[in-house]
Amino acid sequence: MKGVIFLDRDGVIVQDVGYLNTTERIRWVPGILEALRTLQRRGYALVIVSNQSGVRRGFFSWDRMWRVQREIERRLRREGIRILATYLCPHHPNERCGCRKPGTISVSRFLHQYPEYKNTPWVVVGDRETDMEFGRRMGAQTFCLNPRADDPQGTVLTDPRDLLQRLGRHAV
Repeated sequence: MKGVIFLDRDGVIVQDVGYLNTTERIRWVPGILEALRTLQRRGYALVIVSNQSGVRRGFFSWDRMWRVQREIERRLRREGIRILATYLCPHHPNERCGCRKPGTISVSRFLHQYPEYKNTPWVVVGDRETDMEFGRRMGAQTFCLNPRADDPQGTVLTDPRDLLQRLGRHAV
């Protein structure tokens, strides 16, 4: 086992369509399937950590959120990609819970479930400043895919496949 890649979902794995509430709206970010397959082949575990405040905002239910997530993971499995664990936070940003990124409760839960990854390198791939802060708080190498912020505070990637080159050149 080489390490863990913690991935944001919307904007990194699937295109951010704004509150993804139906499986019909699932669209892959270009290049992500190739990148995830290759990372997995190289020995990285893949983990999804995503803020899903649409639940608390009333845009969709807890069950619908998980239905969409299960479909994403089913489609990834069809592509030969296995997600080791998924952590979704349904809370509103104003609730300031610890499971919402940049909080790191998801990492504590992950380590409780998979203690064998405690001393392996960690990488975070996201598209927002909260993802970069999440990575900094856990001591991970951070990569910002198509950043939304003017100053993303992480290594900027314009294509998910760029991550393969970056991790190949830098020890994680």
